[in-house]
Amino acid sequence: MSAPHIFYYVQYLEGIGHAVRAGRIANALAQHGATVTLVLGGEPVPQLAAPRCDIVQLPPLRATPQSYSRLLQPDGSAADATYQARRRDVLLDAFDVATPDVLMTEGYPFGRWAMEFELGPLLETAAARPSGRPLIIASLRDILQVPKDAQKVTRAVAIYDKHFDAMLIHGDPRLIPIEASFPAIRPFLDTAHYTGLVVPTPSDPVKPGHGEGVDVVVTAGGGAIAERVLAAAIAAKPLSPLADSKWLALAGPRMPEADFSRLTREAAANDVALERFRPDLVSLLAQARLSIQRAGYNTIADLLVSGCRAVLVPDGDQQQREQPLRAERLAALGRAVSLDESNLTPKTMAAAIAEAMDQDISPINLDLDGAATSARIVLELSARRQGSEFAPEYRCC
Repeated sequence: MSAPHIFYYVQYLEGIGHAVRAGRIANALAQHGATVTLVLGGEPVPQLAAPRCDIVQLPPLRATPQSYSRLLQPDGSAADATYQARRRDVLLDAFDVATPDVLMTEGYPFGRWAMEFELGPLLETAAARPSGRPLIIASLRDILQVPKDAQKVTRAVAIYDKHFDAMLIHGDPRLIPIEASFPAIRPFLDTAHYTGLVVPTPSDPVKPGHGEGVDVVVTAGGGAIAERVLAAAIAAKPLSPLADSKWLALAGPRMPEADFSRLTREAAANDVALERFRPDLVSLLAQARLSIQRAGYNTIADLLVSGCRAVLVPDGDQQQREQPLRAERLAALGRAVSLDESNLTPKTMAAAIAEAMDQDISPINLDLDGAATSARIVLELSARRQGSEFAPEYRCC
């Protein structure tokens, strides 16, 4: 079997978590023999490390927390039909050049519905390719968002049934089975492969002794929805049992400059160090006494690798169920304290910190080898499609 060529489409509309997870999977694929074309549809992510992959940057699109269906250009103007057509053409040209053996779509068709203007043509092009249809795989987060419009659910199921061969679920069903968030996926679970959670890989390992004496680390992902959490945590420091400890807050690369400037002043007044980004976050958490954070996929992955105590403040957007569900489950397992954003004040944050510090962390047995396992599954499925055995030199675990 020759090493397969993987064409991996990733669209992120607000934060950068999807790009980070996909980058880890793409790196694992490349490290174990595959040629990977990683297609990025959001704004460029300088922090993304995918040195062995060919990166295709589409004309960027973003959205706002209020509407994922309203697509914007980087300057904030609407992405009109002309802009979308240019993106679609860049995507289809890249696919034609790559002639991949495997097409992977991150989130789609059980999310990213706003991207149908280009993903529909991509799937149809793949199906009609003269050299033969590639293996088509959906790369899915462990918790999916169910749309309010039931017709979108019906359409998602129909698209999967028509075009897709398999799905990778980047989670562990012992924590959250995917059907708990998206019941309509049940008829296709015979094509599902759980990979475990995609956590920091050997290229970004935990480094004992590199914690710099930081006791409390405050983070909120990429920063797009970080301001409330950081502001409450900073103000809670003097009220908390860790008032005399060393605190570090990370605002995230996507936090608006006005919010960052205001938090800089508040952090200085409360003796909290504030930075934008740290590449050694997991090492910091491994040495810290407490993490205060959102409950997004990647921040939870970092938390589970580090073993740190945690206060979780899931995204309080009523339209989003992902973070509250993840936080509820981890709190129920005794792994964290969950604080509802609607009840977020410096006093409630201080109380949650006290509760977390009194908590005996319960060990939970979860699969945290998601990147390597994803690579192994993709390579095995590709080999099977080619009628070959999975060659040992491509085995990743």
